[in-house]
Formats: sequence, C-alpha cells, structure tokens
Amino acid sequence: MILFLILPLLACSAPSPGARAQTDAPPSNVVVDCDGGGDHVTLGEAIAASADGDTIDVLPCTYMEQVNFAGHSVTLRATAGPAETIIDAGGAGPAVIASGGEGDGTALVGFTLTGGVEVDYGAALFVDLSRIRLERVVVTGNRGSAIVYSHAGDIELLDVTFTGNTVTEGGSAFTLYRGALNASALDIACDGGAYAMYLGHGSGLIDASKVGCSTGTALYYEHATGRVERTRLEGLVVVINEDDHDTDVVTMENDIFVGGQGIYVEYGTALLRNSVVNGTLTLAGVANPVVEANVFLDGRCAIDADAGTSALAPSYNDLWRVSQESCDGTTWSGIDGNFASDPMFTDEAAGDYTLAVGSPCIDRGLPEEAQEDTDGSRNDVGAHGGRKPIVGDL
Repeated sequence: MILFLILPLLACSAPSPGARAQTDAPPSNVVVDCDGGGDHVTLGEAIAASADGDTIDVLPCTYMEQVNFAGHSVTLRATAGPAETIIDAGGAGPAVIASGGEGDGTALVGFTLTGGVEVDYGAALFVDLSRIRLERVVVTGNRGSAIVYSHAGDIELLDVTFTGNTVTEGGSAFTLYRGALNASALDIACDGGAYAMYLGHGSGLIDASKVGCSTGTALYYEHATGRVERTRLEGLVVVINEDDHDTDVVTMENDIFVGGQGIYVEYGTALLRNSVVNGTLTLAGVANPVVEANVFLDGRCAIDADAGTSALAPSYNDLWRVSQESCDGTTWSGIDGNFASDPMFTDEAAGDYTLAVGSPCIDRGLPEEAQEDTDGSRNDVGAHGGRKPIVGDL
C-alpha cells in the first residue's frame, strides 16, 4: 500500500454525479504565441495578466515552462490540439500547478504535459484545495511517485490519456486524496508503478474509460465512495472501507474486469451489476452486497465471501468457467436466476465481450423494468446489457 502524507485539510465539495465538461468555452480574451504574434509569449505572462473567467487561446508551440495558475481561475485553450501544443517543464518540477484556490472555469484544453518531475507531489499536475478540468490532454514523459496528484481538490478529466510516464516503485499514475474526481474517456496505465489509480477519503466517478495495471492494482478506493461504469479494468480492483461504515459503496456497473486478478472488497457494501469478471469477487466483512447479472470467468471460484459478509444472495449471474461457484462450496446456479452456461461472447480472445446470436445470456438478466436493456428488452447478462451498456471499443 502506498504511504501518503496526510494533511488535516478539508475536502472540496464533489461535482454532481455524471457531470460533464463544458466544451463550449467563451471567446478568448488574449492570445499566447511563443513566436511573438500574440498578446504574450509565455503562458505564465498570460495567466498573470488575466482575470477570473478569462479564456486564453494558445497557439502551437512547445512552451518550456512550468504553468502555475497562481489563484487565477482561467481556461488555457490550445488552438491546434495536444500534438502541436506542449507544456514542457524541463525537469524543473510539476508541469502544471493549481494550488492557489482556483475555482470554476480553471481548465487546460488541448495540451500535452511533459517533462514534469515530482518535487513534493505530482509530476505532471499538482492540485491542492482547487478545481481544475483537463480536456483533450495527453500526459506523457513525466516522472514521479504520482504523475497527477490532487489533494482536497476537485478534478475533472475528459478525454485524457496517460502514456509513457515513469511511475516510481510503489507509486500511482493518478492519486486523489480527499476531494473528488469526475473522469470520462480516460485512458491510464500504471507505467511501472504499483497502481494506475488511487482514490482515498474522497469520491470518484469513472465512466467509459480504460484503467490498466497488468502487474499490479488498476484501481484502489480506500475509504472512498464512487461509481465505475462502462469501463475496462486490467489488474486487481480493490475497495477498502471502514468497518463501521456499512453503507459506503463503490458501485461497479457495466464494466469489464480482465487479467484474472479479480475484485477485492472489504467492509462497507458493494454493488456489482452487468459486468464481466475475469477472476474472483472476494468479499470480506461486506454488508448486504448486490451481485446481479454478471458473467464470472476463470476464478478459483466466482465468489469468495467470508463469514462476516451478510445477506449475500447473487442473482441472474452466469457462473461459467470457474473451479467453484463459491469458495465455501455453495452452488448458486439453478436458484435465483443464476446459471452456468457458455456466454458465447463474439470474440473473447480479441477482447470482444458482446453476446453472439443465441447466447444464453440474452434476456436472462434482471426482470425489473428499471433494468431493461436500452432497446426495451429484458436485461442481458454481462457488460453490454442493462441501463448503461458499454459503447465502442474497450
């Protein structure tokens, strides 16, 4: 487990669940051009001269500087996108800093962040008691125990890719301690670290994303709440709650868990629905878990629940290709809608977990109207059934 310096700071309020980035930014107030064709030649100069709410258009260039918003709640908007607009910290420290109480309207749109190294926290981005949105951003070529670190901040990631960073031993590509995360279309890997994402003592929504760490932990919620939906996760997924917080939950719905490491949940409660799980779902001291309409594959058993886990009653699951349905010897198939049949994925070897024509998982899931597939038919078992099926290639 990562050791973090815990500071007695208050968390910012979380964004509303399902909130999405505002992509229609207002007209720019000023233009930055490193060749001298704009109002400023550096990003730092433009930020220093800005007022809250300003939008700064940034022309293509490699800007060799650290960007510190310094309390200015402004949007930096690259006109040509991340391939041509680069912020390179040159090894001087974090590439971007938002630690001056920046609020709504603070954003980076269309940049590559590179050359950042961790000084205290965060190689590519350090956020403290502030809000920031990253949209269409590539994070690459940075080095540290946390490539992005947010402490008591609200951070939104929309279409952000982490690739080619160096996460030092035991570290995490993304770390949030307190505060809130709202991520969509995120593509992140652990890049040599122990974790792709760590979220502690806060909240996190992850939607329509790819989170990977084939040799470690893809996602770790510690004393945190949230939702993971329509997401592909490679590596172990861990949810650790406090033993007296029975209602704390991380909801996992319409996800694909690959790699065979499975899911581990300790204390609190759990909701796992309409997903494909390669590996074992382990429950330790979990209160009233909900396990519905999933396909389980390749675990030593589908579900391993200890004596402290209460009211476990999985329903409408396909318990296929597992050594045992339950590690304690319980057989679930044949009761409560559970069964054990080949799900007939379209191309499992290629990672395509859609259901082929004739699959026994079609119209075999939850019978409630509220859980119907988007075409109005009964819920299909697996990640492509139910209210929020995976769309596109994950």
